[in-house]
Amino acid sequence: MIFFMKRIVILSILYTIEPIISHSGIFFPKNIEEQNWNSSYSTFSVRPYYNKVDLNWKINKCKKLGFTRKNSMVGQQITSNMIPVDVYFNKSGLYELLAEFLCQDITISSIIQNNVFKNMKENNNIKIFFNSEERYNEYIEEFIDVQDTNIERPSLDTELLAISDYLDVCIYLFKNLKNVWFVFRGKDWPDYRGVDMKYEDCIYLYENNDGTFGVVSNVTGPYL
Repeated sequence: MIFFMKRIVILSILYTIEPIISHSGIFFPKNIEEQNWNSSYSTFSVRPYYNKVDLNWKINKCKKLGFTRKNSMVGQQITSNMIPVDVYFNKSGLYELLAEFLCQDITISSIIQNNVFKNMKENNNIKIFFNSEERYNEYIEEFIDVQDTNIERPSLDTELLAISDYLDVCIYLFKNLKNVWFVFRGKDWPDYRGVDMKYEDCIYLYENNDGTFGVVSNVTGPYL
């Protein structure tokens, strides 16, 4: 009896929050705010789909970027000094995740990061994203043109836009803390009118409450 009462309570809660989860919308970053490094967002009006990039895309993209995709360790012997690559996907581990996802080689993460930073300094849309060249130059000088590549950079959105442009792929990010999807699509940003993404393959990531990242394996609706 107590078990069924608990299920009723849980179902009541889910019924209350379900419209927020389902109908809050998907958003894309519009610009950096004037007084801080936070982003303002607009509703992504394009109908979104769950189309993950496949293995062939990863192999071809890895090759196009000048890398070679490594073979999986599946079936290989594990030694005591081996650790899961996932432990590197912490607050500063976005590029380790991308390196593993694309080429199964986290050792190229710093190269990918440097290439993305180069894109940020050459990408005109990134400059527009900051609303002013002065603010853009300030951000580049303070957070990008520095020796410490592990410095905490306050605008994840800026980097994801640059990553999307660098990889020429759309990126969805589910922020667990906000329970909301965000889309980063350098192509056509910020005017997506007339865009059809029904057959467009994308990368789907999530960010946990503690700032760690992961690759989405599947999507589902709320369930018990």
